Amino acid sequence: MGLFGAMNTAVNGLQSQSFALQNISGNIANSQTIAYKSIGTSFVDLIPDSPPGRQIAGGVIANSVSTNDVQGAIQNSSVSTYMAINGVGFFAVKQPSGTNGSGPLFNTSDLYTRRGDFQLDQYGYLVNGAGYYLEGIPIDPKTGNPVGNAVAPLQFNNSFLPATATTTITYGANLPSYPKTTLANPAFPGSELLDATAFAVNPTTAGSGTVVGSDVTNFLNSSLDGGSITAYNVSGQAVNTQLRWAKISASNLPAQNAVLSGSAPLGTVDASGGNITFDINGTTVTLSSAFAGSGGAGKYSPLELQNAINSTPGISVTAATDAAGHLMLTSTGTAGASDSVTINNFTGSGSPDASLLGYPAGASATASGKDANTGTDTWNLFYQSNSSATGSQVAWTNVGVNFTFDSTGNLNPKISSVPLTGVTIDGTALGNIAIKVNGLTQFSSSTGSATVTSLNQDGYPPGQLQAITISKEGRISGSFTNGKNVDLAQIPLYSFASPNNLKSVDGGAFAVTGDSGPALMGASGQLVGAALEGSNADIADQFTKLIVTQQAYSANTRVITTANQMSQDMLNMLR
Repeated sequence: MGLFGAMNTAVNGLQSQSFALQNISGNIANSQTIAYKSIGTSFVDLIPDSPPGRQIAGGVIANSVSTNDVQGAIQNSSVSTYMAINGVGFFAVKQPSGTNGSGPLFNTSDLYTRRGDFQLDQYGYLVNGAGYYLEGIPIDPKTGNPVGNAVAPLQFNNSFLPATATTTITYGANLPSYPKTTLANPAFPGSELLDATAFAVNPTTAGSGTVVGSDVTNFLNSSLDGGSITAYNVSGQAVNTQLRWAKISASNLPAQNAVLSGSAPLGTVDASGGNITFDINGTTVTLSSAFAGSGGAGKYSPLELQNAINSTPGISVTAATDAAGHLMLTSTGTAGASDSVTINNFTGSGSPDASLLGYPAGASATASGKDANTGTDTWNLFYQSNSSATGSQVAWTNVGVNFTFDSTGNLNPKISSVPLTGVTIDGTALGNIAIKVNGLTQFSSSTGSATVTSLNQDGYPPGQLQAITISKEGRISGSFTNGKNVDLAQIPLYSFASPNNLKSVDGGAFAVTGDSGPALMGASGQLVGAALEGSNADIADQFTKLIVTQQAYSANTRVITTANQMSQDMLNMLR
């Protein structure tokens, strides 16, 4: 081969270095291209078939080396539809083949890319800057589950979320042990219970369970505000209703029904000015509701009660509790040991030593009342079914369940759900609704008001798509004009056994080859919304390679020049 072989080898070298220079040039040119994957150059020597003693260095050929598995830096963006892949994975995309006037037509084959600068086009498709259409799996907005597993170009043009009727109301609240209402029950003075006799129709579950229009004022005065909620029918019509609680029976009451053992009940009990005044054996005794006892204003422990009563001249009693938990005031004077005053319902807390005698300021009291303390309170829940009811029209409807609380303030028995059948509010039919009870308690409250801890429902009116966002799990969520955020599609990520053997096509997309292996759904990478992956081409590295390539190219030209000079010398020798 000699000189001419050397010249041919140098030409191969020039071609190979030119090939490397072309790759370097392309990498530098795409240093700012979104998700661009740089291409390196691999040089392979070509050795002629010769005996070992006659082998020569031979020629060279240059091949491309892909870096599809090398991630670029992730950069934040203000565009909510942009997305970057952190880790392994590719988006599935399609390239349009034309248009039919109402939208694009697509090729049958899928391509794959990591370029995630997707934005909505005029037809509602997500298209990246290279013109590729994102593929995904639609999600059923009602169930939240993907519809099948076949991907297709995602379209969100004029997406409309249909109305969903309210089927469940989740409710939680704390009801005060001693509610502050203004209408007292004469049968239980000072207890602030709902007085069913004050209404034209019995509003408890034992009766019709309704409050008619003429009774609304009394009902509102004897019940507690339980919050308000908006529910929806099947067409998305919104209906507002209020909830109210009424205490219909109780055992955890202040002790205000004293009786004298072996004789008639106390004859005179007065609560004017907030103080409780009664007589024992003809002697008037006054207890101050302003007294700051161990349990607070107007509440006495047994010893405090004993001392308060004994401060009245001519009265000497001792305080103790009987087997039923009632407070026994036993005279130690002329009345004799058999004359005792029993204060019923004294042990509402369940512990005689910790029990308090409570007289709320301004409360009324008589000598009659409930004579046993079972440690339970019962409430009823009402919803406003007709806000404009008058006369005998039903204004409030009882949900039909007794909510009973034990001495610890918890529901007993427990209630998880209350079904309401054929609910109609202000003339709008809502159908069947279930009230899911979530944390309903009866603990003491300084305000005497109900505290609502949770109150929401699952219905909503129709809505129009306003914006979309992408989660790291690959879910596209839509924000609608009705305030709902609903998952609309799932974006699957694909992996390949040999991603560097994918075939590059224009726009940062790749086609499957036999060497790359098939696309496998379920890559381990995560999506980063409002972000983009940058190019993985390192400018400093490319400039270094550029210098080396330039020197190698120059050296090959020098070989050609030298071989040419040697050829000329050989020709001159023959002359």
